[in-house]
Amino acid sequence: MITGEQNGGEKHQAELDFQSGKTNIILCNLTAGSKGFTLDKANHKIFINQSWTPAENQQAIFRFMDVKDKNTTKNPVIINLVSKNSIEEYILEALENKVSKTNIINNFENYIKEDT
Repeated sequence: MITGEQNGGEKHQAELDFQSGKTNIILCNLTAGSKGFTLDKANHKIFINQSWTPAENQQAIFRFMDVKDKNTTKNPVIINLVSKNSIEEYILEALENKVSKTNIINNFENYIKEDT
């Protein structure tokens, strides 16, 4: 388990135990598990909370993917647990809206080129 209450050495040991196969499951919240870890041995990642920031959520997902190995065929399963009519559902909808608007802004130059 990785929590915000652990010191750096304890968190690092939990990471090493997971990566080496000594432990088969690792539990951590988004904040504790999204920064400074490589957990690419995971086959499944289950999120029970989301950040208000799309980049922080993406970073947490990348912690479970081997981004260095471009030839990997491993595609971990990403699951977001969201209760109906909950704050998590509201956050997920807000995140999707943010990402959609960001994509439009980032691709605006391409839209202009296509119209001319």
